[in-house]
Amino acid sequence: MKPWLKWTALSAVVALVVAGGVFIYRRSDTPPEISDAPQQEIDDRFILNNVTLDQANENGETVWSMRATRAIYSPDQQTAEVENPEGELFQDGEAIYRVEGDRGVVQRDGRRITLRGNITATDLRTGAEMTGGELVWVPADDTMTIRNGLTGTHPDLTVEADQGQLFGRDQRVELTGNVTIEGREPRMKLTGESLEWQMEEQIVSSDRPVDVQRLQGQGERTRVTDQASSNEAEYRLAEQRLSMNGNVRMAMREPVMSLATESLVWEIENQLVTMNRPLNANLRNGQVLLQGDRGSMDLAQEIFDLRGSARATTRRNQSRLRGDRIVWDNGTQEVEAIGNVFYTQADPEMSSRAPRLVGTLEDQVFVMSGGRVVTEFIPGEQ
Repeated sequence: MKPWLKWTALSAVVALVVAGGVFIYRRSDTPPEISDAPQQEIDDRFILNNVTLDQANENGETVWSMRATRAIYSPDQQTAEVENPEGELFQDGEAIYRVEGDRGVVQRDGRRITLRGNITATDLRTGAEMTGGELVWVPADDTMTIRNGLTGTHPDLTVEADQGQLFGRDQRVELTGNVTIEGREPRMKLTGESLEWQMEEQIVSSDRPVDVQRLQGQGERTRVTDQASSNEAEYRLAEQRLSMNGNVRMAMREPVMSLATESLVWEIENQLVTMNRPLNANLRNGQVLLQGDRGSMDLAQEIFDLRGSARATTRRNQSRLRGDRIVWDNGTQEVEAIGNVFYTQADPEMSSRAPRLVGTLEDQVFVMSGGRVVTEFIPGEQ
């Protein structure tokens, strides 16, 4: 028996296409006759040109199919080195990936396929295409690992990472090392050391620190309009909904404002940020400070709605306002406080209590209403 036939005999099903001829060998005690196809033995290695390798499982379903311009079998028949490999990887008899590379190694039992040099893997179900320096496919684990600089494109986003592990049945990708994922519309960029991409559900998530940026413009005109960071995050692309938890920090440039809280939900399309945990907001470079047990922020209208022990403070005249609810318009600097309102200012020194207050803290002009209003002036020194 020739060495290459002995090697293939140990696979469940192997097909070899050599010089236009097809040879199929199944497990049998009687080997087939050797054809006259071009063959050569060099340094105890067996070489075939223009070869196709296929492997099937015990049910007869194709596991993988690989074509190569050349296959060089090791002396012990354990591996085959292939040149310019390209082929399909299957799941339940259906092709789910198309792969190619400059060279590769196929193990005799078909348990592992390794491709190297300018590799490309295309997910035939989602249209995602990934490239890198090395690809390892392990059918038994349903995993494909792409190393040495992964880049990916998809109709919804682009991906960069040092490494990615794809789980075919779950349609899930675990990305590690200098990860960047950018959604196309709207342009949202997530970066971190570890991110997970669920292709079918269109979800990008991380249980590690992550940075998020909202971008506008193209090329050199690209600019960051809003950015945030947190200990963990989940972005649902279809819903344009970003959830962030743990040490959340958010900053907006137009207008200048920053926010700190432990949890928020950012509805990108509606430009609405909701916080169900205590929050602190810094507006106009520290000129106005807002606090609340919970609240929401309309980025488009520049309006804060704070509830539960809500507070607003201005630095210039040291005005302080608290109430059960405070609505702050950052564009006009108008404020409305509702429920158990208490207001103080330094010059002239005074304090007021009322059910409701409307006015502007900077100008110290207010209308108090809704019931009993109590105002106390503290005379200054003569």
